[in-house]
Amino acid sequence: MSVRLRNEFKYLVPREKLAEIRAELAPYVYGDQHAQDREVREYTVRSIYFDSRNYEDYRAKVEGLKIRKKLRIRAYNEVSPESSAYLEIKRKRGGYIFKDRAPFVYQDIEALFESRDIDRYIPLNGSPAAQDSARKFFFHLHRGMLRPAVLVIYDREAFFSKFDPSLRLTFDKALRSVLTDKVTVFNREIGLRYAMPSHFIWEIKFPHSLPAWVQSIIQHHRLPRLALSKYTICLDSHKSNGRVQVSRLSPQILPLFFNKNGVK
Repeated sequence: MSVRLRNEFKYLVPREKLAEIRAELAPYVYGDQHAQDREVREYTVRSIYFDSRNYEDYRAKVEGLKIRKKLRIRAYNEVSPESSAYLEIKRKRGGYIFKDRAPFVYQDIEALFESRDIDRYIPLNGSPAAQDSARKFFFHLHRGMLRPAVLVIYDREAFFSKFDPSLRLTFDKALRSVLTDKVTVFNREIGLRYAMPSHFIWEIKFPHSLPAWVQSIIQHHRLPRLALSKYTICLDSHKSNGRVQVSRLSPQILPLFFNKNGVK
């Protein structure tokens, strides 16, 4: 499955502003159905990101390349053998994003990566697009000699505009991660390193222009638009391991990203 090009704006927001901004958005949005049946109106996003041994995709982000990509496997909440998981390629072209996505059943993850038998493990679901996306994923995986790098986890509140469902807003909180070289660690909750404990990321995805009511809330809180990447933030939080170099964050922002201990 492919998702069309769209804009993606990101803002770093203090946690104490969460309730106020949520209330200001309320007249204009409705909640994501994936969280409607949960006691807390949020869900957990779990992603394993891939990169080369030289962290070429990480460095492409740090160096600000206009055209770049990331490969990841994504799943949600507590992952069981029967859970759906997704192979994803997220591409960046200037200010636009484009995503290829292929679903599979989590219990097949090791067999899928060992055999790369797309016909067997990637369901068609009435369209060949998912299998095409999976082939692209494994093509880039092989060509770039990519391997698992880090498991990134966060809790997400998601909303859609009542006036234009293509406008999506998310609050991504409690960003945490652990370095890994395996594709089977989605449920890990021990030894995670937390980043940005006092802030969350507000993401806005939209196809055309940003509505005035969104702009008004952003301006009211004086939120600067930032080029934030959860992948690079999480790798940077592990910089003491010596595996990656710290990215070029501004001195004003860098102290916000990591707490003193960082590990749960």
